[in-house]
Amino acid sequence: MKYVKINRGNMKTLRLFYVLSIAILLTGITFSTAVSADQNYKVNSGSKLWFDGTSTIHDFTCKATKLKGNVSIEGDLFSADKSGKLNKVSLVIPVKKITNKDEDLTENMHEAFNVDDFSNITFNLIKADLLNVKGDVAKVKAKGNLKISGVTKVVYITLTIKKKGNALAVTGSTSLKMSTYGIEPPSMFFGTVNTADEVKISFDLTLKQG
Repeated sequence: MKYVKINRGNMKTLRLFYVLSIAILLTGITFSTAVSADQNYKVNSGSKLWFDGTSTIHDFTCKATKLKGNVSIEGDLFSADKSGKLNKVSLVIPVKKITNKDEDLTENMHEAFNVDDFSNITFNLIKADLLNVKGDVAKVKAKGNLKISGVTKVVYITLTIKKKGNALAVTGSTSLKMSTYGIEPPSMFFGTVNTADEVKISFDLTLKQG
């Protein structure tokens, strides 16, 4: 049996090769972890959400003056290979912070939404499909649970997500019927003014990392 003699020079080369291999492996693991780590965002105070509806007299808009939420994104959502993923969306809208310039309409709406028993409207993401990416703009089809007045229904919303420096702007809208959530459309003046069952929910959210 033949033995190969390894001299000191070869031994140094093997050791160097071994050290470099370990370093490359650790670098790869670190890079992989960094890429796959979720980026967490919070809904900024400048964000907007509003309801548009109609009544027997005129159209109306109710605005949410306060909302909070969290968004989590895995990888690069704006990558051309669509490798990024919207992992989490959680929104909370206090019903008492949804108002109209008409105080009577605001009061009737809060009553119709049963605000004393169900103080918040919530949305939680179930899944999201990345539709397309163009530069710093991504289109996402979101499926989630929307809970209003204690009733939860699945809704689908197409989101437009734009990168703005370190922040993200998220816009979208969806229409729904209040009766779907067991809500009787508000009325005023002894039923002489009635609001339509269908309303449109729109939002323009600013997300900042944190």
